[in-house]
Amino acid sequence: MTSPRKIFRESLKRLLISYGPLQTREIYKHIKSLHPDLCDDAIECTCGGTPNRQPEWKHQVRWAQQDLKYRGEIELVNQMWKII
Repeated sequence: MTSPRKIFRESLKRLLISYGPLQTREIYKHIKSLHPDLCDDAIECTCGGTPNRQPEWKHQVRWAQQDLKYRGEIELVNQMWKII
């Protein structure tokens, strides 16, 4: 079984290739439309053991962004994520 993080990472790359640079909030909309089964707003992120009112799936998308940035595949320029 493929993890949500890996799915979001691959989807994020495809989105940026297809649409060009996107802000995180735009990425959230696209990811939610592509993977409604993985984007349950009722499940709060509990980073550090404390709920932070952010859905867990959005935390997973942010992780995917940072992972791709670390790998040198995407970058954040003027609040827009883009393929390098």
